[in-house]
Amino acid sequence: MKGIKTIILLIFIIISVSCKEEKGKYLYDFDEIVYYKLKIDEVRLLNTLDNPHKLNKIQERESQIVFDDFPRTIQDTLILENIEKEDFKKIDVSQKFNKQIKEIFRENHKERQLSIDCAPIYRDLLILKKQNKKVGIVKICFECGQVQFIGTKLDTDNFGTKGEFKKLKEILNKIK
Repeated sequence: MKGIKTIILLIFIIISVSCKEEKGKYLYDFDEIVYYKLKIDEVRLLNTLDNPHKLNKIQERESQIVFDDFPRTIQDTLILENIEKEDFKKIDVSQKFNKQIKEIFRENHKERQLSIDCAPIYRDLLILKKQNKKVGIVKICFECGQVQFIGTKLDTDNFGTKGEFKKLKEILNKIK
């Protein structure tokens, strides 16, 4: 009888340990976050799509950032150097939020059910730095639930399956 209790206890422990969800690797190693929020209205933003031939250099660059998958690499980030002169508002992020945001930006192995109902408009940008050097860029469209990660080699396809968008939006709303 004692042997059966021991076996049942061992089986319970093994099941408990194997069911525990493993946390993925951090997508980025950073010590500073610079947050940029698009500050123009929807009508003006959509007019840039309707009249691409009428855009000046700054509007063209802004359009690439907001609507396209640009930049594609950290080396392409020269386009972001003067972003404050465009229609983005720079918001300083207190270091007290770094740990929370780092926990959100983890590799996720839970499979995402992908259903894209709209074209993303990346209104929120996070520039991640380590010792004052850019290590990553995260472009976010909260309305479509889409994100573009630049500068990580880890799998980001399943981002959003554990409520990451909601958590990130709550944090960014505290910062504004």
